[in-house]
Amino acid sequence: MVGWQKAKGSFQTPPLRDGSNPTALISQPKEKRDLFARVLLRNAAISTDIPAESPGPRLEANLPFPRVTKDEVQTSIFSARSTTPGSDGITTAVLKTAWPVIEDIVFRLYSGCVCEGWHPTCFKEAILVILPKPGKRDRALPRSYRPIALLSVLGKGLERLVARRLAWITVKFQVLHDQQFGALPLRSCSDLIAAAIHDIECAWQRGRVTSMLTLDIKGAFDAVLPGRLIRRLRCQGWPENLVRWVSSFVLGRRARIRLDGEMGDVFDLECGLPQGSPVSPILFMLHIEPLFKLGTVHPGRKRSRFGYADDIAIMASSTSLEDNCALLAKEWEEAQEWGALEGITFDTDKSELIHFTKRPKDRNPPITVRLLDGRQHTVQAVNQGASLRWLGVHFDRRLTFKNHVKGHCAKACQVVNGLRGLGNTAWGAPTHLLRRAIASCVLPIQYYASEAWWPGRNRIKNGHTASNGVNGLLNQLDITQAKAIRAALPVYRTTPVPILQREAALPPAEVMLDAKLHKASVRIHRLDDRHPLRTRLGDRPGPDSRLRRMASLIERHAEYIDPLELPPWERSADWHTALSMVGYEPRKTKDELATAFTDRLGAFSKRDIVVYTDGSQMVDGSRTAAGAGWVGYQATRQIFRGSEPLGHQTEVFDAEAQAAFRGLLEAMRSPTARMADNVHICLDNLAVAARLVTRSPGSSQARFRAFRYTFGGALDTRE
Repeated sequence: MVGWQKAKGSFQTPPLRDGSNPTALISQPKEKRDLFARVLLRNAAISTDIPAESPGPRLEANLPFPRVTKDEVQTSIFSARSTTPGSDGITTAVLKTAWPVIEDIVFRLYSGCVCEGWHPTCFKEAILVILPKPGKRDRALPRSYRPIALLSVLGKGLERLVARRLAWITVKFQVLHDQQFGALPLRSCSDLIAAAIHDIECAWQRGRVTSMLTLDIKGAFDAVLPGRLIRRLRCQGWPENLVRWVSSFVLGRRARIRLDGEMGDVFDLECGLPQGSPVSPILFMLHIEPLFKLGTVHPGRKRSRFGYADDIAIMASSTSLEDNCALLAKEWEEAQEWGALEGITFDTDKSELIHFTKRPKDRNPPITVRLLDGRQHTVQAVNQGASLRWLGVHFDRRLTFKNHVKGHCAKACQVVNGLRGLGNTAWGAPTHLLRRAIASCVLPIQYYASEAWWPGRNRIKNGHTASNGVNGLLNQLDITQAKAIRAALPVYRTTPVPILQREAALPPAEVMLDAKLHKASVRIHRLDDRHPLRTRLGDRPGPDSRLRRMASLIERHAEYIDPLELPPWERSADWHTALSMVGYEPRKTKDELATAFTDRLGAFSKRDIVVYTDGSQMVDGSRTAAGAGWVGYQATRQIFRGSEPLGHQTEVFDAEAQAAFRGLLEAMRSPTARMADNVHICLDNLAVAARLVTRSPGSSQARFRAFRYTFGGALDTRE
């Protein structure tokens, strides 16, 4: 809403200053474009890059990268949003409209590009739009701007397909460091923030103090050297066709800069990954992967690295802040040395330091590090009442997050002020639309990363309930939310807040925060086993922390769902296909279906084993109990039967799945199984039958996986 209210018009970028001559101002459009190209799009270390095909250490290509499927191609096109087209002028809407005609052509194009390792030249020409970076910056400096590449939408579809595969394989096969996030499935900023807060609180419980140093990679995407990126991919074990595709993607790029309404000439790009390409973030993360594995851990000290794309933080914990500073200084020097070899430079002026301690007598020591040119650089720690901003969260020394809540409430109020002009008690936009604007524009700002920093009103300490002292935070959040509701509803200024909350169907801040914690607790149980949050929780009880309190909101014995079971190139069969696979015939009465089943049953060989399974649930007031049963016949003779109670946490769906699996298992173990040609599983739950023959995440995932494994791939379904 704030952006909508801003005035529109054709504005010129202000005069720019060249670092080589700070007193001179550049105001001509062509000179500005040349300055942006020289400062933002070139790496001084390009002369030290290695050839793309240079021999070097390689791993055997052990990572999978199968052939492209039609479902993947369609998903990569249709999942794109309506973005600005590239130089060819083709939009996403045009591709979606023409898809029935061009589907086969695009599939052959994408499949051939991936198999042969080639990225078409027409997809590598970009229009660069220079956008100012957010925040209060000196707009006369070229590095206060970011070049965004407008690429061909058709080419971005291919890049999106490769990016989704790279991200899934990277997580599944642990290519990156566990705490390296960004452009990866199941990895969010909030997760990384929660992991860092958990480590700080655990260090406090053990009588230690923690320090955090943030690093900024200068140029990031635009500074990547192509030859070293290609060598990195080969060292990580990626297949040769993918390495060739990446080589074709990063080499031979061309661009034109559009600035102040004028388009510049085409020029070659010798290095960098285009900002705006779906595949650039994951390639950049693969490029800097060794940075997170540098150094050694010393006895009595602990250090860890966190990274979200190019936002990097190093944490050190020990018994004194001075030891932390010494360890962080060494880590920083090692990172500089590695960066010099890879053509990566760290912006020392953007590094920040904070010490996390509850001891009031602790000093605030700085970090002094020796730079590669021999100079000494000192980073002062933030003051007692100040905070350090990392990944959008303001960290303070005692993890109270008062500055964070204050800052985000102020940002939310800016949006609220934009909403106020859209209506009052007598006129304005429809209330339900304004309420939707609050839910989508105000609340996400106000409660950003709350599942990581919100400690709850109380906690258990030494067997007693202790307050977390959050009344001040709740008051600020409630006041901001009340302002937002008043901007959306036609109410008077004196209307009580509880009535506002009821009419807007928006509960108080504490209820909203607790609900986010419960939602995050459920999400933790759907993360992969290597996720940093799951590894920190483990199976053993540990020190009290926000993360442990949040995870305890759901029972520890809740079913675990593996989110990485289905790769992006394998799509679960849709509902109608699955029903046809299990022999369901729609638009028939029960009598007709019963007759058809009897006829099919009579066609079975007498040597075949026929298993009937069922699951049920009994409800007794507020308590429930489920069970599974199965019985098997061969040559019209019962050869086994069984049942199993499944407890009060199991639904009928899960009981039906367990019955089918146990029935199959008993049939395979039967002494007469070797005489049978087939095993027929008969059940009356269509949803379970469909899941038995398809791969998809969901409830009873382990049971369905075990069912398919028991068959050993010999599953034959009725058409």
